Amino acid sequence: MHVQHVIEVPFSDFHEIINSVKGIAFKQETPSGLSLSAVFAHLSFWDDWIAKRWERFLTYGQFEGFPNDLTELINAAGVRCW
Repeated sequence: MHVQHVIEVPFSDFHEIINSVKGIAFKQETPSGLSLSAVFAHLSFWDDWIAKRWERFLTYGQFEGFPNDLTELINAAGVRCW
């Protein structure tokens, strides 16, 4: 089974929610100061990250090793862009 299919099927309802958001709503901020579009970008990035890691696991039989703080570093570096 393809990893992307496994991810997409449970989140079909989530896609409907995203598609229902219109115009100015994307500019609204969360209590932490991120726009709604930034939150969706963040979720999309990590969704793709996980899919690629699983695809590599299925291809090579193991997960790649990363430093323990890698996700915190990625989040810290990306906040300004999101």
